[in-house]
Amino acid sequence: MACNIPASANATAVYIVQQADCETLPNNPVFQRVRLTSGVPTLTREVLQSAELTGSSEFSDVRLSNVQTNAEIGFELSYGSFDEMLAGSMQSDWVVNAPLVGQTVTATASAKTFTVEGADVTSTVKVGDDVYFGGLANDENKGPFLVTGVSFSTDTVITVSVNDDILIDETSVTTDVKASDSLVVGTTRKYFALLAVYNDFPGGPYYELTTGAEMTGFSINGAVNALVTGTIPSIGRKLAGSFSLPAGATLVDANKNKPYSGIDTCMYKDSAKFAVATSVDISLDRGASASFVLCDKFVNHVGYDKANVTMNTQTFFIDTSVDDDFLAENVVAVTARFGVDGKVFSATIPQGRITSAEKTVDTGDITQAHNVQAYKGDQSSLILRRIDTTV
Repeated sequence: MACNIPASANATAVYIVQQADCETLPNNPVFQRVRLTSGVPTLTREVLQSAELTGSSEFSDVRLSNVQTNAEIGFELSYGSFDEMLAGSMQSDWVVNAPLVGQTVTATASAKTFTVEGADVTSTVKVGDDVYFGGLANDENKGPFLVTGVSFSTDTVITVSVNDDILIDETSVTTDVKASDSLVVGTTRKYFALLAVYNDFPGGPYYELTTGAEMTGFSINGAVNALVTGTIPSIGRKLAGSFSLPAGATLVDANKNKPYSGIDTCMYKDSAKFAVATSVDISLDRGASASFVLCDKFVNHVGYDKANVTMNTQTFFIDTSVDDDFLAENVVAVTARFGVDGKVFSATIPQGRITSAEKTVDTGDITQAHNVQAYKGDQSSLILRRIDTTV
């Protein structure tokens, strides 16, 4: 008698490739492995129960109706691993900032400023960006640093967030200036194919291909003494199983960048560092739902509501600044910044209002949780940024 050995999560992987439209795979598609911790595309169908009165209390018939494919990809956040999927959730494209080559820069330690002499770089370097000066003589001055102010007269003066006594004065040094790439909330739909590979399935590998998948939001969660985790939900149009790869397909591995952890995570409000934050949850919810039409059992399209962006932070209760902003209905800007090995990813709400400020008072230290609701003002309600100083 043969031994029954079920497929194992340890031998399962999910790969992704972007599609030009919701139906068609690219020619000779190159699927890249998703660094997921949970979640594969799952087929679901609507159940229809007959209401016919038959003289019995039991249903007289059951039908299966609409078909859709959902996936809730769980992950540990690492640099560059989810850029395409996040662009799908944000419905826009990354704006790549090319380095400004051969700039003359003066570092002033006491003011925490870098002056780019005789050049206006305000279209490249903006508040909320990270900036890197790779050619400066002192490693302490290279960064990357979070930009808290930018101004131009005859020179561009860049103010950064950094601890006291870190920077060292340097005068008129030639260096490249590198600023973050950025991604904002948009309205351009992006379609993906997700390929689940069950490597140890009996007679396998067995492949399940989901096409026309749209990323419908994301959440990112950082906490003390933990890896930074998150989820990206998706809705797909069709799923098909096969013991063969799609025609011409190639599978490539993911990058090996370290996952971020709590010690790599910093929180900022109005450009000032939260010294006592213990957790942060960032969420984009686009209110997505599958839409169907008559005479077709598959998803016709994905419908969207408003893009709802929130950030919830928990801190120790050491001052009343959160309460003051809450009561005064002040506009605040908040940033969650994750950085390790010179690779920084950040999420910024440029303008929002604190909608709650709840204290927990039971035993020990008092904590306070406050939620920021983003909205679109002069800038997008959410800006994601990335910078890799190693390339």
